[in-house]
Amino acid sequence: IAETIKLTSEFDGKIILLTDVDIFVPALTFIFGEAQLNGKHSILSVCRLHEEFYSGISNEQLLLERTIKEVLHELGHNHGLRHCIDWDCVMHASHGIEEVDIKGNTYCRKCVSMIEGYKHC
Repeated sequence: IAETIKLTSEFDGKIILLTDVDIFVPALTFIFGEAQLNGKHSILSVCRLHEEFYSGISNEQLLLERTIKEVLHELGHNHGLRHCIDWDCVMHASHGIEEVDIKGNTYCRKCVSMIEGYKHC
């Protein structure tokens, strides 16, 4: 990742590294992704987003839906968002695949307003 940060230092945008390798942090046995809060870089593993990881049955549409949710989630962190308590919001924390499937695929109004720089009452 250090090399990617160096290579993208002059790029004015967000960078998401996608991998099919399982990733984790010391406190958790796995994570779907990790992002720099208010930063430029994120990493997302699709390893555990594949339905065949759980059921042995491939489902490309479900993989796409899960990947989009998690990409939007990590981008939210890059834009300064923290986890949201709204289950319909893509920024809701997902500790397992069931939570990825249950949560919404868009930002709630509060998170949108925070991204846009407005205060939410």
